[in-house]
Order: sequence, then structure tokens, then C-alpha cells
Amino acid sequence: MRINIKSLYRHGALGASLLFAVIITVVATGCSHTVHHTVDERFASRAPHTVAVLPIEWAEGSGALDTAQYKDVARVFRAMTYEKLRTLDYLSPTPESVDRVLGKRGSSATGTTSPADFSKALDTDAVLKTEIIEWESNIVVTYAYLKVKARFSLYSKEGVKLWSAEYDTTESDIRMDKETMELAIIKVYEPRVQRFINDVFSTLPLGNASSEKKRYFDWLP
Repeated sequence: MRINIKSLYRHGALGASLLFAVIITVVATGCSHTVHHTVDERFASRAPHTVAVLPIEWAEGSGALDTAQYKDVARVFRAMTYEKLRTLDYLSPTPESVDRVLGKRGSSATGTTSPADFSKALDTDAVLKTEIIEWESNIVVTYAYLKVKARFSLYSKEGVKLWSAEYDTTESDIRMDKETMELAIIKVYEPRVQRFINDVFSTLPLGNASSEKKRYFDWLP
């Protein structure tokens, strides 16, 4: 959504009022798009019971973050994805268990290891790859926004992409207190990520972990 601010200001007080009204509307509604997703026709026949959440990948140019925040955003994305899969009736090894296995193999989600090889190493029916494409935040006077875009891909142990989704949203706020606004929109981003994850995984078919309760992952080295 583009706003011609200069044009509004040329209209004096009326323009300023219109500008304020437009900003309030944007703040109240936010900007989001449809979750673009695909479900392979073979999903039903190859529906996974167990899914490993691989380490989060960052697309080139996804955002200028300091190292600490970069790692924390990835940690929150991965932890919430793991928990969401459990609520959708998928079994999943903990991210810590996955990292231990990958560490012993010298593998990483951004390397050349194929999804099928990851599934074999982790003894799961599928693996989930997540790429954060954009994480952009900014504050202009009393206006702040945070834009998030990510892509998710679920691969079977044969390497078939069973499900994929891409989503982007922008949330913003306007307040006279800059510090409070920055805290609510940019620094405390966990609720935002949770809403993002909920929207994305509403497009993933439910799992069937109840038939695989015999498989647990505490044994993973």
C-alpha cells in the first residue's frame, strides 16, 4: 500500500487529517497476504508420521540483523514450528536432538545434504526446511513496522516435496511513545512469529502420530 505523503501535506490540515486516518487504518488492519501453498497429490499415500524440523535458513538479503538477534529469531521460528507440528499430530525429535545428529555427521541445513539423506540420518518419515526470506523492521518518528516473509518445504524420506508454503505479512503501529512502540512491534516479536506460524500451518494436512506412538526420539545421540 503506497501513500503519497507530499500530496497530503500540500492540502494542509485536511491532508494531515487524512494522513492520520490512513495510518490508523493501516495500523489497525496490518498488511498480510494469502498463504501460497501446494500439497502434493501423493501426500495421502505418503503422509508422514514423524517430521524433523531442520535448522532455519536465511535467504541472502533477508534482513540486516546483528548476530544475536539473527540467532534468536531463528530459534523462535524453529521452536514454534516444532510445537505447532506436535499440535497437528506429528511426532518430531526435538531441535536439540536433530542438531546433535547433524553435528556428528558434519551436516547442516544449508549444505549439500539432500532431504532424503536427512530423513535417513534422523530416522524420520520427513524433514521440514524453513527459509526466512525477509525480516525487515524500521521506525520513522512515531511509526514502526516489521515485515516477515518465509518459505516452508516438507520433504518425504524419498525426497518428494509433499507440501510447501510461502507467506509474508507486515504489522505496524503508531504511538507517541517511541520506546513502547519499538518494544511492541520490533523487540518483542514472539507473538508475531506465533501468529505467522499459525497462519502458515493452517494449510498443512493433519498428521497421524497416534498410529506411531511406539516411536520416540530420546535415544537420538
